[in-house]
Amino acid sequence: RCESRAGGREEKERQRASIMTSISIRKVIVILLIVGPTLSPEFRVSAFQVFRTGISRCCPSSPAVSDQHRRSILGTIIALPWLSSIQPVPAHAAAKIKPDDAFAALLKGRDELSVADQKYLSKRDYDGLRSYLNEEATNINNYETNAGVLLESKRLDAESKKDIGTIRRYGVGADVIIMYGGLKGEIDEENENPNYSEAAKYLKRTMDSLDEVIAICRSNGF
Repeated sequence: RCESRAGGREEKERQRASIMTSISIRKVIVILLIVGPTLSPEFRVSAFQVFRTGISRCCPSSPAVSDQHRRSILGTIIALPWLSSIQPVPAHAAAKIKPDDAFAALLKGRDELSVADQKYLSKRDYDGLRSYLNEEATNINNYETNAGVLLESKRLDAESKKDIGTIRRYGVGADVIIMYGGLKGEIDEENENPNYSEAAKYLKRTMDSLDEVIAICRSNGF
């Protein structure tokens, strides 16, 4: 009976946490709807990146918020009218990248994540990890560019493109973006006490999702 009561209390706490998270997110959405159209294109992109990182940091850390709920929230943000014109990668820049080079960049990005894990995170060297990801990990930082090239190519079949997806059309590729944003958010210099277990979780999920993207590409002949 005591265990039943304890379980009931835990369930109520999870429901309360979920409600409070949803309320907070809705408030921000309202603010973005009001001020978004007044922002410059450059600032809109910055605001979107900051908010996306915030979603990655707050939602997965709560057991009350499922991956489906997290993605639903992110989808709501992306659907805001003033975000519809944001293009993460200029078309002319992506057009210059060949599919084989884009795939090679994904492989290098995976190696960069391994370096981040083994050389920095495992030693809890957050300053070193932050500098490495910001300054040296150019391939994983350009994931969206290279994934976009692959998704636009004719070498991936329709089902594979759907499985990979983008930040607007969910798939394992969206998880790469979201989890990597969560990792960078967790070790941000404004966070004075990074949580090792959270950072490790974000990094592992980034690597696992990227492995899935790579496997899908290889199944298409890359």
